[in-house]
Amino acid sequence: MESYTKSIGSCLPALVLLSCVAIAGPKKEAQGEVADAAGLLKVHTFCLDESQFTSQQTGGLKRFLAAANKPKGVFAKLNWTLVEDCTSADAVVTLTMQEHEQTAPAGEHVSDSNLQMETPTMSSQLKLQTISQANMLIANRASGAALYRATGAERENRVSALESPFIKLLKDLKALPH
Repeated sequence: MESYTKSIGSCLPALVLLSCVAIAGPKKEAQGEVADAAGLLKVHTFCLDESQFTSQQTGGLKRFLAAANKPKGVFAKLNWTLVEDCTSADAVVTLTMQEHEQTAPAGEHVSDSNLQMETPTMSSQLKLQTISQANMLIANRASGAALYRATGAERENRVSALESPFIKLLKDLKALPH
């Protein structure tokens, strides 16, 4: 009877630890690559480097910025302030955009499959869609050291493509220990 009590007593701490793991849940996988968590948490102001953008992409960026700066926009949720002059920013956010064209039946969303044209008349029922994907690099302005990288999801418009890496950043910032 005494050995039974000892075995229950030795199992009790293991059961308590297992219940803590179950309550905490599995560790969430990072959306992007956090290079310097402490440095990322210190960012309060940022500027944008969109020097790699085409004029069409810059138009999409302007529409994204208008939406992101609204009270319920991604910048409000981020709690960072966008500044025009990079010399006064904590971090520089460098954005790049990759784009490719894909065909799809007119009136339908683009899928990942390659469409084969079977008849000459079918070509008139296809539309060309530009698929955009934004990449983000956040660097400490003073040192130039990378703080964070994220590749956004492929989207059918530039505004949502630009929002995608910022959404990933938000999720990763929430997961970091403060």
